[in-house]
Amino acid sequence: MIRTEKIEHAIRLAIYSPAVKGEKPVSLLLLAPPEHGKSELLKKFAFIPSVRISSDFNSFIFADIVGDYQAGRAKTLVVPDLLRLVKRKYSTQANALSIINAITEEGWIGKLPLGQTVDKPVVMNVIAALTMDELMDKRHKCQDGLSLPLPPHLLLLLREHQEPNKGIHKGQDVLQG
Repeated sequence: MIRTEKIEHAIRLAIYSPAVKGEKPVSLLLLAPPEHGKSELLKKFAFIPSVRISSDFNSFIFADIVGDYQAGRAKTLVVPDLLRLVKRKYSTQANALSIINAITEEGWIGKLPLGQTVDKPVVMNVIAALTMDELMDKRHKCQDGLSLPLPPHLLLLLREHQEPNKGIHKGQDVLQG
């Protein structure tokens, strides 16, 4: 990835956004072509105590994340490779995306896999990475799933080419709100 300073700054701001009282935490979806360093860029933030990085997502992993959230250790969920989730069968994908939607919007409450009841909403921001092709690939149904369940407040795109007269040239970071 070329010139990641702006992207890293946006990620840092999103990570610290849960600390802003009275405001909804900012979630991000980083879109870039394959092999552009999206996952590696996100993994750089693992050292921040309030960040929980998960390369996979299921109800048992979510139960661990909820435990960290309730203990005050996790406020941001980073999914460096959302492709792993969107390639799953539709029912698994839909369940995970609905949980992600809930934690980024109104907060998740319910029962965890081992029967524990969560009655105080779990509200976290999510920072994830995916390729544009995978986002639009109808075989994964990701386009439908992500149009509602992971509504990023800011969409970060890294494109190799941008149309003329848009002010963006090959190899530059693109920030769109």
